[in-house]
Amino acid sequence: MTDDEPQPSCYLLEFSVAPNPEFRADVYAHGTLAGLREQPVDIDLDLVLLHQPVVLHLWVVRRGEITHGIDLHPFLRTGSPEHDRTLAGCVNLGRTPEYPEDPWNQIGAILKQSFIGGLRGEPLPLATRLLTLHDKVTAPGADPGESVRAEYERLLEQIDEEDFSGLEDEGVRLRLSLDWDAIARTAPRLEEPLLGPGGLNFRWAEGVEQIPDSYLSEESWKIEDITLYAGRNDMEFGGGDAFYEEDEELLNGDGERLDGEGEEAARYDI
Repeated sequence: MTDDEPQPSCYLLEFSVAPNPEFRADVYAHGTLAGLREQPVDIDLDLVLLHQPVVLHLWVVRRGEITHGIDLHPFLRTGSPEHDRTLAGCVNLGRTPEYPEDPWNQIGAILKQSFIGGLRGEPLPLATRLLTLHDKVTAPGADPGESVRAEYERLLEQIDEEDFSGLEDEGVRLRLSLDWDAIARTAPRLEEPLLGPGGLNFRWAEGVEQIPDSYLSEESWKIEDITLYAGRNDMEFGGGDAFYEEDEELLNGDGERLDGEGEEAARYDI
């Protein structure tokens, strides 16, 4: 692409976690939402629940300029409306500086124990169970019965005592997905030219809010001259190439190609 040609437009889906043992720094790029939807994005539930901050964002790029950002956490789905509600509350719990009220105080304790290894199995089903019981017991005019009330009080007591015996279901495995239909109703349309094989050197439009923990932010990681390509861009390599796991055998310890074919061979263009 020459300097006279306009930069392409595209959508960028960023799923990244600030440096920690569960390091993730992926940016998926495509000229259409349909193409982005086909990308094999693995949104790990434990990362979303237990690690803060997590950047899960759709960046809108118009002719090389990031003009808009959409938080994708509200579009996360588990396949269960009950778990979706709990997940949304857990995300907000990790973002608020205020001390939570019951039952979110106990749900925070569940997440903490899961993070430090005191809870086996996934924490979300247990949190949903607690939230459901709380609603049955505390709803205005509620008469849940003594058995439900006793179950709720017993569950609160076990959590407060960090005793999770009999509460853990290690067989439950939830997978997260995105509600792409809802995203499509929110994301603005793009103008051509759309992102193709040539790559993208983006810039930020004036006034667009940047997330400090984003790997694309101008102020967080100080990565300069990032070139993004259609597909998955692994920002752990500093941007510039879309390396997949199967490419790692082609690289030496310095991230250089071993086959002499240059960086173009390590790039997956869609």
